[in-house]
Amino acid sequence: MKQHAQASEVIVQVLMEANTIGIYVEDNGQGYSKSVNIKDGLGLKSIRYLTELLNGKFEVSAGQDHGFVVSVDFERN
Repeated sequence: MKQHAQASEVIVQVLMEANTIGIYVEDNGQGYSKSVNIKDGLGLKSIRYLTELLNGKFEVSAGQDHGFVVSVDFERN
């Protein structure tokens, strides 16, 4: 992440609530160019696929000159 995003900080959070478990990863990097589809990367495709196999919810948020956020949420049974 540091090499491509030029990030100096990364925050990883794991939250367990009564009905959900959430994993959130955020950096303060340079974001991405509008011409690049960030969801096409092999790493993100793998995370999305595995999340969907476990009936979870996967989201990516990023923008030009902004950091990058990946969130994964699962319902607790």
